[in-house]
Amino acid sequence: MDFYIPGVSAENRDSFYDGIKRFAEEQLGKPVIEHKVGAIAYTHNGNPVIARVGTPDPMAPFEIVRAILELEDLYAVCTETRGVLSGYPNLVGKHTVQEVINFEDLEDYA
Repeated sequence: MDFYIPGVSAENRDSFYDGIKRFAEEQLGKPVIEHKVGAIAYTHNGNPVIARVGTPDPMAPFEIVRAILELEDLYAVCTETRGVLSGYPNLVGKHTVQEVINFEDLEDYA
């Protein structure tokens, strides 16, 4: 599957993604690693969770995951009001992540 951001046209996706990255870097004070993540499987309070671009955020189910950013020690799950237009993204420590799925492998991921 090709990289996409839900609700953003193909011609605007790269500049939109760059804006999300800049916003996260400003908020978190850490650089984003250039790695376009399609989904992550992790645990939250001992429960398995999957955050996937284009689906509801498990931590904010009324919001769609727009991007998942990789930083040095965590992943930032970004929705409209959590990391895209305002607010802090849902932060997921790398120590809780069991699997990272790249966009090119997303179609094969159930």
